[in-house]
Amino acid sequence: MVTEEASSTLGKHGVESILYDPPEFMKRKDHVTKFNIDPIDNQLKGGLKRGDYVIIQGFLGGGKSWCVNHLAKMAVLFGYTPLLIPTEMSNYLARIRLKQSLNSWTEEQVFADPGGAREGMRSIMNRGAEPLILSEEEKSSPVDSLPSIIEEKEIQSGRKIDLILIDSADELLPPRGTRYNSSIEANTAIHTFLKNYAKDQDICVVSTSQAKRGGENVEWMGPSSIADNIVKNRKATVGISINAFEDEKARWYYRLWLYKNTTGREGARVFVKRDFTRGRFVVSWGRWQKESYAEWIENEPILEADYDN
Repeated sequence: MVTEEASSTLGKHGVESILYDPPEFMKRKDHVTKFNIDPIDNQLKGGLKRGDYVIIQGFLGGGKSWCVNHLAKMAVLFGYTPLLIPTEMSNYLARIRLKQSLNSWTEEQVFADPGGAREGMRSIMNRGAEPLILSEEEKSSPVDSLPSIIEEKEIQSGRKIDLILIDSADELLPPRGTRYNSSIEANTAIHTFLKNYAKDQDICVVSTSQAKRGGENVEWMGPSSIADNIVKNRKATVGISINAFEDEKARWYYRLWLYKNTTGREGARVFVKRDFTRGRFVVSWGRWQKESYAEWIENEPILEADYDN
């Protein structure tokens, strides 16, 4: 039979037969990474799965990059190989920060004991999993080059890439072959392509994004609009808002707010303790406390400044 082919760039799909689906198509989709935060992971039925297109949104310097590293660490703990695409920083800095996250070490410890950092990373990698980073040259490729790049990386490394972590997809070049009338239209094409790629290739794709897209005049952080930006504008199937007020950041707390599926419906909302001097989310969380917030925040100690971004 003939299957109609369509452009992933435009998000148009043809008609496909399900008669000859291979047996592996029906395998249960277990999560490839997780936040390790019970309220969020429970609503995601265990964590992030193949086929998910995930957006982690926040302001500049709000901890998005560290969140990506955290997800990379959880992936290798489960035996899955993540590919990191750091578009907003150099690969050198991305490597240092990833080593911090994988070891829960400070930057000074990584520089002082590179051999120990290497052995620490090896100790948490299961089933041959290994975090990979896209080269500086390849980061400047159009987003529709990603499938061939992934295939090449899998051949070179001998590992299947189950998770792609992009920080941030807004900085990628749009798909080729289309004339875009505005930066907003080009940005939408990037996210549409990635969402379709995650679904079609059965791979989990996570991207960070800032509260305002290039060419926009509005910051999408209010409770009435954040879901529109994460789910509708950037096409996510799972969205996470990461944010904090100054008095919360001074105490190393962030607010994580889950938006799941394609309805934009609000999900779990939690405070998460973080320690970005060691590149990690501390495994402790609490629900948002409206009534006792003032007393709670005053009783929390102010800590030394740590790394943002």
